[in-house]
Amino acid sequence: MKSLITRFASIGTIFSLVLAGSSATTPALTLGPSGPSASVHVHKGAISFDNTTIVKVTAVCSGGGLGTLNVEVIQTADQSSNGQATDASNVTETVKCNGQPQNVAVSPFGFTYNIGEATATVMLMVNGVPVASTTRTIVLRFPVIEGMEQEQGGND
Repeated sequence: MKSLITRFASIGTIFSLVLAGSSATTPALTLGPSGPSASVHVHKGAISFDNTTIVKVTAVCSGGGLGTLNVEVIQTADQSSNGQATDASNVTETVKCNGQPQNVAVSPFGFTYNIGEATATVMLMVNGVPVASTTRTIVLRFPVIEGMEQEQGGND
């Protein structure tokens, strides 16, 4: 009986460690006017093609109506493959606040980023009040046609 209790205690310890470890990688969650929780996540991969950059952002807010995403993208000379920096772009997009994850494609208009990395900062606001924010290094790449990846011998 004692070994059975020890096993369950060990499983409980492992489970709690997994939960603790997973919470370190989740996007910022805050309490605010949008409801019990709101979150915003910037996806690592972004598209840079024909002087257009598209950054994917996932946001969650509740309470109905619309929220506002304020997105800033900065590329330093060290992050760019051509060694040239691009100043900060500030873009605003709207998002539905229905408690469900909403994917939004954000395109900083009038700014050209080169292949490489950039830093994206996103703030989610509801009724003019910030409810969640995050900053992440994103990777800017060309879109790849399915089946044309270099590993498959195409698109060389």
